[in-house]
Amino acid sequence: MSRLSALQPVDIERPVLDLSGEGLRAILQLMIAGSEDHGGIERYIDAVKLKSAMFQQALAGDAIDELDLETFKGLCTFMATVRRRIGNWLSEEAFADMHAGIKELFADDDNVDARISAFCERFPQDKKHRWVRDLATEMLHNADPERIPLMNRWVWDAQANTG
Repeated sequence: MSRLSALQPVDIERPVLDLSGEGLRAILQLMIAGSEDHGGIERYIDAVKLKSAMFQQALAGDAIDELDLETFKGLCTFMATVRRRIGNWLSEEAFADMHAGIKELFADDDNVDARISAFCERFPQDKKHRWVRDLATEMLHNADPERIPLMNRWVWDAQANTG
C-alpha cells in the first residue's frame, strides 16, 4: 500500500508562462535605451527604492500604529489604480476603519491571501470597489517588494497590456 505525501502534485490544469530568453533580453535592452532620455535605468531603480522606503517608513513595525490620514494620502499618490478611486474614503471618519484594516493587513500572519481577503471584506463587494484589492496588494508589495510580489489586476490582466 502506498502512502500519499502532502507534497503530491494535484491533477489540475496549471497556467503556462512561456518566456523567451531572447525576447526578454530584447525588451530589457529597449527599456534601458528608452530610459536614457530620463536619466537612465539607474534613476528608475533609485525611484523604486525611494518609493519602497516611503512605504516602509509609514507601514513597517510600530510606524503603522501612527499612520495618519495625511501620510496615507501621500502614499496613495504612488498607487495609480487607487488614487483616482479612493476619494470617498479619505475622510477622518472613514480612515479610522481603513487604518484598522491596514494594521490587520500588515499583521505577522504568513497567510497573505487571507489578510488581503479580510481587508477587502471591509468594503462593498462590487465592481466599483475592485481598487480595494489593488490598494492592499500595492501597500504590501511597496513595503516589502523582495518578499511580496505585485499582485494587482493591471499587472496580470492581458487586456490591460501592462504586465
